[in-house]
Amino acid sequence: MANEDFTTYTITPDPLVYTTRTASKLDVNALPRSVTESVYKSFGANHFGDFEHKVKVNWLAASGNQAQAGYWAVADNYHTLNDISIGNNGMAASVVQTATGAKWWHVVDRTNDNTDNNAALQLDQLWVIIKRSGTTLTVKLYSDTWGGTLEDTLTITCGTTTYENISGLMSCELAGSNTVTLDIEELDLQEAAVGNPWWFYSMQRRQ
Repeated sequence: MANEDFTTYTITPDPLVYTTRTASKLDVNALPRSVTESVYKSFGANHFGDFEHKVKVNWLAASGNQAQAGYWAVADNYHTLNDISIGNNGMAASVVQTATGAKWWHVVDRTNDNTDNNAALQLDQLWVIIKRSGTTLTVKLYSDTWGGTLEDTLTITCGTTTYENISGLMSCELAGSNTVTLDIEELDLQEAAVGNPWWFYSMQRRQ
């Protein structure tokens, strides 16, 4: 298990306008609310059922009310927050600035529009664990490291839909010019590498 390589992900547009990417990090700089910008990868139809993903988010700045970006999502060929809303397809975790300048950590399942949020947690840097088990999706927000100091757990009842794509970035794609600046890094899907099972090698040694 290792961090995802964002340089292997599909990007829209190509080249990206507001995002600089390295293998393990997306540096999102003054991303406007209204644009279309996304970083995603297909793992094949119905790949994401139950899962546990990890990602680190560093909120740097926002210019005003409703500046927003999705830092994680699973969906089928829907690549912005507005896209999955219109398509009624996908689950996403995002952060948005409110009219008072506060940060609002948010999760949604667009198949049933169930949501949860924390509007009181004003930390700029969070280590996030997103887990789906059956019809329960949890987003655990840690303030120091994964499994360290747990600040809050967002929980929603989700559908049983399985998904093809994982997104490291989803822009909002709704009217408005306010911008958000943040880093999204160290996305770990915690999936074992594809290869031969342990018993294969055991059999080879006996031959």
